[in-house]
Amino acid sequence: MVATIVTLTLNPSVDRFLEVPRLTLNEVNRAVRVRSAPGGHGLQVAWGVRTLGGESAAVFVCGGESGRQLVQSFSSAGVSVRPVWTSEPTRQNVDIIDLATREHTRVHEPGATVGRRLLEEVEEAFFELAEGAYSIVIGGSLPPGVDKRYYAQLARKAAQRGFAVVADATPDALAEIIQARPFLVKPDQEQTEALLGRLLYAADEFALAAKEIAQRGAQWAIVSIGRLGGFCSDGSRCYHYYGPAVEAQNAVGVGDAFLAGLLTALQQHKPMQEALALGAGAGTACAQSDEGPFFSAELARQLAEEVRVEEMAL
Repeated sequence: MVATIVTLTLNPSVDRFLEVPRLTLNEVNRAVRVRSAPGGHGLQVAWGVRTLGGESAAVFVCGGESGRQLVQSFSSAGVSVRPVWTSEPTRQNVDIIDLATREHTRVHEPGATVGRRLLEEVEEAFFELAEGAYSIVIGGSLPPGVDKRYYAQLARKAAQRGFAVVADATPDALAEIIQARPFLVKPDQEQTEALLGRLLYAADEFALAAKEIAQRGAQWAIVSIGRLGGFCSDGSRCYHYYGPAVEAQNAVGVGDAFLAGLLTALQQHKPMQEALALGAGAGTACAQSDEGPFFSAELARQLAEEVRVEEMAL
């Protein structure tokens, strides 16, 4: 049996996407297309892993009809779910897409308040599911009532139990998470610059940044720079990966799709070079999808064949 990838989402959402021909402020705008999708870093990673044929489980806080909608959607998709119920309904976000410019205007609700008792329930469920898991994924926005350093605290607890932690968090939390020696961290350019305290411009600077983050404690560090790919290091080796140039249709969930592809390949005991290729393929497929954050597994694997992964000499 393949070990599961377990994700945690403290502040999930049901996201509504409204497509309008051209967004005009202070006017009535009529949507020509409306759709819904699950929101939240962990949920989108779990969905992506399952889409690519991997095994995933999701722990998330939810409530109300919108929460029941999330549970039903993920259960139907084959994701093992462990909802932790609260009296407040799961938040609903709105994303208005201007079809003329492809610009997105987002309005996000704050989410349900998560107090100490509920947080204890979440941790109990999370660590119970994590027993025997391949890796655990933490990150995403924090709901009202949760300390901003919570992910760092959780990473330390997970590391003490021997779990392979994958983290995507704010620079302040990331600095502490790295000290817990996680399996993998994946900051973007802005987060990396904030973490290291310097601006990055050239390829060798990004590569050295990934190497430095890994040497600080992460087993693997991936510095993502969007369309230009990214750099992955274990503190000694460093890989530069980049995919085919495509016209992006969507920006929602692209980073989560990348992480889903990467972890699915690693879950299946593929080498890091192949995992980076599938990650970049899944991220690119998501960027091309008009159903974001959903993407086609077939297209992700086709695009992975076009991804270049090169080892750099540092």
